[in-house]
Amino acid sequence: MRDQRVRSGEIRLAVRVRGEGHRPTVVLVHGYPDTGAMWDEVAERLAGRFRVVAYDVRGAGASSSPSDPLDYRLDALMGDLEAVLDGVGADEPVHLVGHDWGSVQGWEAVIGDRLRGRIASFTSISGPDRRHMARWARRAVRSGPRGVVEVLDQARRSVYMPVLMAPKIGELAARLLAAGFPRLIARREGADPRSGHPAATRPADARNGLGLYRANMTRRRPARYGGGRYGGAPPGDARLGGGRSGAGRSGGGRAGGARSGVARTDGEGRTDVPVQLIIPIKDRYGSQSLLLSARGPVSRLYVRRAPAGHWVARSHPDLVARWISEFAEHIDGGPETPALTRARAAGAPGKHSGGR
Repeated sequence: MRDQRVRSGEIRLAVRVRGEGHRPTVVLVHGYPDTGAMWDEVAERLAGRFRVVAYDVRGAGASSSPSDPLDYRLDALMGDLEAVLDGVGADEPVHLVGHDWGSVQGWEAVIGDRLRGRIASFTSISGPDRRHMARWARRAVRSGPRGVVEVLDQARRSVYMPVLMAPKIGELAARLLAAGFPRLIARREGADPRSGHPAATRPADARNGLGLYRANMTRRRPARYGGGRYGGAPPGDARLGGGRSGAGRSGGGRAGGARSGVARTDGEGRTDVPVQLIIPIKDRYGSQSLLLSARGPVSRLYVRRAPAGHWVARSHPDLVARWISEFAEHIDGGPETPALTRARAAGAPGKHSGGR
């Protein structure tokens, strides 16, 4: 296991690498209010087959925070991910895994143009894409009373979001969350606290992470977007253009050709990158209906349902690691197991049965 620092504009990112460098690379991105240590159990199980990279996102753990408290826009976060890929020498497409806000970042990576050709596959856990969410809500409301009920159910689950976005109230909520987080994951998630998670830095992590909500979930734009080689570009086009990955990374190496996927950018959130959805059926924050909103825009979608809550990577690390490994190995040219065949069938538009 190796620790290193990667610079992304003004930000210094704390990165941890496990496994041998010649193996396919899996990159793990955590959510709020976690750090990269949330993935420790999963990473340890994957390290025998993959090179595993986990990092603290900006403002979390041992990574530094932006001078502008609103500099958490997705374009800046894409710059951080690009910097990590460069910093660890990821010359071939990687298998990206995201949880919560890490999954939101992952969707941006596979839908936008900035990291085109650098992502071989994406595993999303409890973090839908913003375009898919909007499409899902529109269609649900138009479909009739049942759809309206689904939207209202998700609104109930998301009631914490406007609280975190509100000035002063959000800071108070972050303090309360940091204090109660160990008990929350133990009692509601079946994930006993252990060394590294919840992190000792969680008071600052929870406070800094408010920028994720405030910078990305309102129409208000921050005055600054970062700078330097990996600084975020001004978001005149929210679909993310530019970056160094454009022409020269069209998908060679282990996941070459069609297997590496070509990100197609439009308002529907379409992508040809293979995506695996891991849906915790006991998730208190995202309904299954919402988390399945990727059906349709994602051309190669695999759906798995886990008998777990939001922090499934902590409560069921064996299951999560096995599914990541099985999916990544298939995308890299391995056989499609019967379980993956069922997951692919569950990902087809109009399907309602889950793949296990």
